[in-house]
Amino acid sequence: MRRFLVVAAAMALVVASCTSSDPVATTVTAPVDTTSSTSVPLPVGDTTTTTVSRFVTSTTLVTPPLSTGVLIAPLDAPDGWTMLDIDPELFGDVTLTGGVISDDRIVLVGCNRGSAYAPRDTLGFPVWVSDGEADWRLADGPDGVGCVTQVEATPFGYFAVSRFGGGVIYSADGLVWDRLDVSKQFGFEYPGQLGSAFAVLVSPQRDRVTLLFSRAAEGESRVATLVTTTDGETWTEGPANSAALFDSSDFAAVIEGGPGLIAVGTSPGGEFVPTAAVFTSPDGLHWTRATPRDSDFNDKTLRDVIAVDDGFVAVGGDFEDVRLMTAWTSRDGVHWRRSPSPRDEVTPEHGFMVAEVLTMFGGSIWVTGFDFDAARGDIGSLPALWRSDDGIEWVRVGPETVTTAISFVVIDTPELRIGVWPPPFSLIEGPVQIFLADN
Repeated sequence: MRRFLVVAAAMALVVASCTSSDPVATTVTAPVDTTSSTSVPLPVGDTTTTTVSRFVTSTTLVTPPLSTGVLIAPLDAPDGWTMLDIDPELFGDVTLTGGVISDDRIVLVGCNRGSAYAPRDTLGFPVWVSDGEADWRLADGPDGVGCVTQVEATPFGYFAVSRFGGGVIYSADGLVWDRLDVSKQFGFEYPGQLGSAFAVLVSPQRDRVTLLFSRAAEGESRVATLVTTTDGETWTEGPANSAALFDSSDFAAVIEGGPGLIAVGTSPGGEFVPTAAVFTSPDGLHWTRATPRDSDFNDKTLRDVIAVDDGFVAVGGDFEDVRLMTAWTSRDGVHWRRSPSPRDEVTPEHGFMVAEVLTMFGGSIWVTGFDFDAARGDIGSLPALWRSDDGIEWVRVGPETVTTAISFVVIDTPELRIGVWPPPFSLIEGPVQIFLADN
C-alpha cells in the first residue's frame, strides 16, 4: 500500500533508533483554562456552511507511527456549551470526524479508533443520526465501511466518503446508506475503476455535487478524476486541467470561503515529494492552485483550514526544515503567508510534529496533532495541542493540563454549533463527548 512521505520517513527513523537509550524529556505545564476569552472573535463566513469537511484516505494519511494515546477522563462542558446526554456505549471507542444538519436531522460520522490509523473491522457502521438533540441511533449501511471521514447534505441527498475501500456512500435520508458507484456511466466495466474517493465537493450555491477520485497509474503516480452532477442522477466528467491539479496529490480539507471554496493538501504528490498547497474553486468543479512552489511550501504539508474574523488560518507540518508544526494565514484565501515556527523542541534526526485539525473555541484558535520522536522507542507518537490568538504565534499545550473540554466544531450553522471532544483523529483518548452551543 502506497503511503505518504511522513510514514516512510518515520518508520525509517524508528528502525534507526531501536537501540537508542536516550531518556524521554517531560515538560510540566500548568493547567490551562480553556474558557478564557481573548480578543480574537469567533469565525465568520458564509452562514450557509453546515459542515466542517476534512478527509483522510488510505493513500494520503499522515499516520502517527507507533502512536501512544493519552487517556483523558470525561471533562466538564465549557462555558456556553451544553453536553448532550448520550449513552457513550452507542459510540464506543471512536473518533468523530464530521457532521451535517438537514431539516433538523443531525448526522455524525466517524472512525473506530482502530481503523482511524490502521484498517480493521469496526463494531458497526460509523454513522449516527438524531432528529433533534435526543434519540440518537446508528444508521444502517453496507458492510466493510469502518471509517467515514466526510459527510455532506445536498439537495440530492447525503454523500459521504469512506476510507479503506475508498468509496462514496449515499443516503436519501441519512438513516439508510448504500455504496454509490458511477463507474459504469463512464464506460468502466467493473465497480470502483474510477479509483478511490477523496472528497465530496458541494458548490457554495448548493446546485452541484462533484466527486474527486484518484486511481493508481505508472510507478508511484496516481491520476485524479472529477465527476459532477446537477441532479444527483446523471454524472459527467469534469475538466481535465482541474483534475490534473490533484494527480499524485493529497486533498486534506475544504471549506467555503474566498472565491467560493478553499481546499488544502499536498501537491504535486509523489510518495517522497511533499509540497503544501492551497486550491480555490468557485463551484467545486473548476479549480486553481493558489500557492507557489517555494521555501514556504516545499517539503511541507497542509492538513486543515479554518475561517477566522479577518481571513483564514491553515496548518500542517514541516519535514525538512524545522520539523515543527507549521501554520499559514491569509486574508482572502488566495495569498498565504507562513507563520513563524513555534517555540518547541524536536530531535532533528529522529522526530517531527504535525498539526492536523483546527477549531475556534473560547476566542482562540486551537489545533490538535501529534509529536513523533523515534528516540522514545515504543512510545513513538504522542498527542499534541497548540493554541494561538491570531494564527501567527502558537503555544504548545499539554493535553493533560486541559481542565474543561475544548469543543472541536464539526457542525456550524447560523443557529447552532456542535462540537466534539476528544478532537477528530486525535491521539487523545476518552469517551466521546458531544456539545451544543447557540450561534
